[in-house]
Amino acid sequence: MTGQQLLSPAACCSALPFGEVGATRPTRRQRGRRAHLADPCSRFREGSRTPDMNSTSEYRSYGWWVQNDPNSDHTTLIIGGRISVLRMPAPIAARVHRVLAIHLQAGPALVDGDDWVLFTQPDGRGDLPEDLDEVTAVPTGSRMDLPPLDDPGWITPPRADRPVPSRQVIFSAVRRARAEARPLVTA
Repeated sequence: MTGQQLLSPAACCSALPFGEVGATRPTRRQRGRRAHLADPCSRFREGSRTPDMNSTSEYRSYGWWVQNDPNSDHTTLIIGGRISVLRMPAPIAARVHRVLAIHLQAGPALVDGDDWVLFTQPDGRGDLPEDLDEVTAVPTGSRMDLPPLDDPGWITPPRADRPVPSRQVIFSAVRRARAEARPLVTA
């Protein structure tokens, strides 16, 4: 990082005057439309998520089919239209992402619990290669909540100048990452 220090959500929010337990603060609507600029850690506080129309429009500018869900106020991705989603455990996904980055093919990647979510181009087929048992495809037509683009959960957020890789590229990277992780056997 060049000149930036990354803080954990707890450390970041504890530095703010209303980050103390039990402190009350006005809602974003009460503080105004640009209140998140004065409180950059507000996204870490429970119950502070508000509709982020900027994220929705940014996702749309990348060609992603998204909607702002009025019930939950989250931006949701409609899977299978222009973007397909693959899930895999974090250890293998980190190696896969490294392989993709080395070959300048790394697309958007997001941490989701113990898994990573890799976004790909849909290929029209829902089947996965049988040898890739650690990879799971999210079904076409389902919806997935997306965090704001500046959320720390993004390993690599989507960008206009970085298209998502094809599923075959990701499958090849999984095989390559697996082969690199195996110890070499010498006779």
